[in-house]
Amino acid sequence: MQEVVSIVNFIKGSALNSRLFEQLCVDFGSEFKHLFYSNVRWLSRGKVLRRLVDLRTEVHIFLNEKKHQLAIRFHEKPWMLKVCYLDLLTSFNELNTSMQGRDQNIIVLSEKISAFKEKLQLWKGKLSRGKTGAFPSLT
Repeated sequence: MQEVVSIVNFIKGSALNSRLFEQLCVDFGSEFKHLFYSNVRWLSRGKVLRRLVDLRTEVHIFLNEKKHQLAIRFHEKPWMLKVCYLDLLTSFNELNTSMQGRDQNIIVLSEKISAFKEKLQLWKGKLSRGKTGAFPSLT
């Protein structure tokens, strides 16, 4: 996660890098999504991981052009698999936001947590058999 944050901070650290990256995304025809990470809000971790996975080609090209030291990480399959696995945080974010708001009581919340625990066990079984359908970024 620290390397992902370092990559995002490099891109967003200067206005020039941010504009160049945005233009690169436009040139590739990809939907530009702002890369932003806030250490204060843990919910942003899942979002920034999803965006990095979605824009991995563009980020890799940008880092190569800038000769950034972490550009080589995008060639390392184990590192990319770890980043995609960390994308599981998105599911935790969805659980967290579904548990907020009105009309929530202890029964509904405990059912959501129980269902999520069962889903994690299901995913664990599928991953042990090599099936990654529940994790689109891993495929």
